[in-house]
Amino acid sequence: MAYVGLAWWVSFCCALSACLRQRNGSAQAAEAWVGHLRTHRGAHEVDLIVARADRRVVALEVKLASVVDDHDVRHLRWLQEEMGDDLLDAVVITTGEYAYRRPDDAIAVIPAALLGP
Repeated sequence: MAYVGLAWWVSFCCALSACLRQRNGSAQAAEAWVGHLRTHRGAHEVDLIVARADRRVVALEVKLASVVDDHDVRHLRWLQEEMGDDLLDAVVITTGEYAYRRPDDAIAVIPAALLGP
């Protein structure tokens, strides 16, 4: 896989943000909510939350790294503990080469390159 430069990553994040704002209308029509999670005083933060009307959630983190370690998923793991079965999935989008699930916590790791050109 080719190196993903910072300029590409910033462009990707801006495009993702614009798509999410545009899709938020669709999410509302589907009785879902798209947003960001930050606890009081910033103890925990998750980049993107998609919540259904039944309050079940998919959580995503975006990392400018090719390798994901425990530090990168600490907020997603916290959310797993807090939400239990109401957390439908937890995902980290990276600059890495391979998509996989982490064996210890089942968090999905997805390369940004798989999301489009």
